[in-house]
Amino acid sequence: ILCDESLFSLFESGRLETEPTEVIARCVAYKAGVVERDEKEQHERKLLNLGHTVGHAVEKCSGYAIPHGHAVAIGLAVMARAAEKLGWTEEPIANRIIACLEKNELPTRTAYSAEELAHAASADKKRAGSDITLVIPRKIGICELQKVPVAKLLSIISAGLAWDTADLLQAAMVIINVPVIVILFKPAKNALKDYQAQRKAGKNPVYVAEKNGVTGTQAWN
Repeated sequence: ILCDESLFSLFESGRLETEPTEVIARCVAYKAGVVERDEKEQHERKLLNLGHTVGHAVEKCSGYAIPHGHAVAIGLAVMARAAEKLGWTEEPIANRIIACLEKNELPTRTAYSAEELAHAASADKKRAGSDITLVIPRKIGICELQKVPVAKLLSIISAGLAWDTADLLQAAMVIINVPVIVILFKPAKNALKDYQAQRKAGKNPVYVAEKNGVTGTQAWN
């Protein structure tokens, strides 16, 4: 994302798995060049913090149970969504970035709330007084540093956590299934008790549907 389209496409195409040597060599060369040009981290080297503000917050919220790389991947996904939704990108890039992360088996979502992440991120090392510097992806190959008030972290992170269509569909399915679960809970509970009682009695458990208020079922195997 920081370097260019050609390097990003290697990850998109799955070359990290099939040709890891080439991909790793290009990544090392890119980072070495950045460090050489900005040894004291005055500007360009700060771009290497892409995804790290939210990533560090995820790590902190998890009690450092989530590995650093996974946390940064989540932070990258959050910032990509936020940047696109807030109109900071030159073109749609969030879906490409998220798809690439997932293709390489990296997480892109977190169960932590925007409030929890914003609170944790407010203590990040990139904070300077009431401001914090974020790395914003503008397009693949172009990122920029943007100083924002710490007070805006909550709204920015919230934009990056906002539910997309897939999330809404998943939530809808959960809501639809709740009545079904409630309806089946009592018969299922009775069936489990009956099964356990028969096992305790040394019998080969047989499920009698009518006994548990359910019809059309099969016997225990």
